[in-house]
Amino acid sequence: MRVLFRGAYSLILNHTLDNFFYVHEEYVDPKYILDNDNVTLQSVTDKHAVFCVSDPEFNVFETKMAPFVWIIQYFKAQRLIIVSHDVFNQWVFFQKKHNYEGM
Repeated sequence: MRVLFRGAYSLILNHTLDNFFYVHEEYVDPKYILDNDNVTLQSVTDKHAVFCVSDPEFNVFETKMAPFVWIIQYFKAQRLIIVSHDVFNQWVFFQKKHNYEGM
């Protein structure tokens, strides 16, 4: 999902999908999450795991911009990857079964 806009009444609170206005661009292989350092876990809901895709040249773990990673992710998210728990669990099981190098 490409992030078009974001809005929050508080920057300190955790941000949810409701804080983003986004559009679907493409489906990506879940392997993309493990293969790219600029993809970080942003939140987990009762139905989904949400990953932030930031600029590859930017380190969201560098806290000079803000004291908490979730605030940096909120500002620097260019895209979001939203994966249902069912799909994510199936993918993790498949990767473990096939001895994926990253796991």
